[in-house]
Amino acid sequence: MTNCFIMWEYINGGVLTHHLLADPSMPGLSNWWGLLSIPVVTFILLSWRDRNRDRETSLMNGAQFFLAIAYGVIMCILWRTGNDAYMPYLLVLPILISIWKPVHSISAFLGLLFGLMYAFGGILPIMLGIVLTAASFIVHHTLGRGMRMLTTK
Repeated sequence: MTNCFIMWEYINGGVLTHHLLADPSMPGLSNWWGLLSIPVVTFILLSWRDRNRDRETSLMNGAQFFLAIAYGVIMCILWRTGNDAYMPYLLVLPILISIWKPVHSISAFLGLLFGLMYAFGGILPIMLGIVLTAASFIVHHTLGRGMRMLTTK
């Protein structure tokens, strides 16, 4: 899939380079890195998931995977159509959901990675996925645990 996106960019004007914080004075990350980073991260996460398969249900993983793809595609659409002013609100959504439901699974990370790959290449979705997964994990196990303790007593 990464190869298709890279070929499409190459044929239609060249492979894009994304600058950190969308500032051209910051260092740029070429989408060529996606040819290496996406398969490596996918292999690592899927092999880790296979070792820990008994802890997760497959139906929940499938739902999180497809919801994360939809989430990533919505972010891509907002970015490509120039409505990126709404993206900060959308970025907070998984963290808010993690108060009640765990959204820090491998399936959700991979879904987000695949959903964001079209608009943001291979490196930025991995960085965003790491940040959102870590924040969701922390919120779910601290604030979420406290909220669940208050509502069950």
